[in-house]
Amino acid sequence: MEVAIRHPQNMRREEYQNMAALDRRHWFFVGMKRIQMSILESYYKDARNLKILDAGSGTCWLTQALAKYGEVTALDISEEALRVCRERGIQNLVQSDVAAMPFEDVSFDLIVCSEVLYHQYIVDDTAVMKEFLRVLKPGGRVLVKVPAHEYLRSAHDTINLTRHRYEPQELRQLFTRNGFAIEKVTYANFFLYPFVYLVRRFSRVSDAQSDIQETGSLLNWFLLNVLSLEAWLIGKCSIALPEGSSLIGVGRKGIM
Repeated sequence: MEVAIRHPQNMRREEYQNMAALDRRHWFFVGMKRIQMSILESYYKDARNLKILDAGSGTCWLTQALAKYGEVTALDISEEALRVCRERGIQNLVQSDVAAMPFEDVSFDLIVCSEVLYHQYIVDDTAVMKEFLRVLKPGGRVLVKVPAHEYLRSAHDTINLTRHRYEPQELRQLFTRNGFAIEKVTYANFFLYPFVYLVRRFSRVSDAQSDIQETGSLLNWFLLNVLSLEAWLIGKCSIALPEGSSLIGVGRKGIM
């Protein structure tokens, strides 16, 4: 299935190409995938027949991993992103705005929305959450990942068209005000946070350079293992990390 609409590109084409070249080996992508999958494993360890929506799938860097739990639909507003997904063999693709999705009510058991709500093309994140509630089945969950702290805004945010970086209370309110019961809110990238803070604090937002750059193999291995430790702490040990450069929340739709 592939549904398409016309809409402006939501990120620079060069950045999608950069992501596509690095997202299968770069420590940040692989590490954040491990963290999110570890969280999901705590809820869906034995699940294999879920209907899943990867909402704002980008280059589908999470889509194939999510398939272990069932049938995944990858949705993105960008033609360039979906082109990459298509080249990677992903077939269940939908081009759409996350605030007005072409799905029937109560269609999905799980929605994963990673690095989407922060974006400039999201005019109203509340409208998006209401749309997620609409298409989720009773008891279904949504996992949301967003960047944390406006004071960490940098050139990377300029490249990726960041509208807003969130605080924990904002994320909590986004869930509760739109009909979701909160099951988890945690920071991620905790151990590297002091380094991130210093780099962001003393860099210029006008320096138009993405943080996603080729990393030496030894450094990449080390940084990936740091995030893998966080995946174990957050998922396996159910620990909410007290600080970080990212925020992850899980909300559940009530059963009525």
